[in-house]
Amino acid sequence: MNLWDFDQRSCGVFGENKGFLICYNGMKTIQLRPQILRNESIVMIQFPFDKELISCVKSIDNSHWSQSLCSWYVKKRAFDLHRVFNTLYVCAE
Repeated sequence: MNLWDFDQRSCGVFGENKGFLICYNGMKTIQLRPQILRNESIVMIQFPFDKELISCVKSIDNSHWSQSLCSWYVKKRAFDLHRVFNTLYVCAE
């Protein structure tokens, strides 16, 4: 799955170099951004502090916290956009 193949009615695209935002009903905003961490491609999962979203992100397979980036992330090779989208969609409602 290409990182940029998604339902654009739910997301605002801001260019391949900047990543994209997933917006849910204007209630919570989660930003997914491609990044490099320790010479490896990752997808950062960023959002304002929210205990419920943190719990949801922890339930995503292969998710990790980066102290240096102050962000949650999944390694690109393990990233599944549909799984992440569906997990976060339920939490952001």
